[in-house]
Amino acid sequence: MIEVDDNGAPFDPTAAPMRVAADNLADVRIGGRGLTLIRGCCEDVRYERRDSRNHLTLSFRL
Repeated sequence: MIEVDDNGAPFDPTAAPMRVAADNLADVRIGGRGLTLIRGCCEDVRYERRDSRNHLTLSFRL
């Protein structure tokens, strides 16, 4: 399990929409794959806003 805590602007990655895959290679844009990677690698992703801080817990299957 990895826990990340920061004082940045509120952002719930569990509520962010899934990125739509490009129809062909010419339409692929650089960047914006982080949430897809996290969702694909983690068994569980939990977000909580507490005490004006973002708290993200990532759980992985071993």
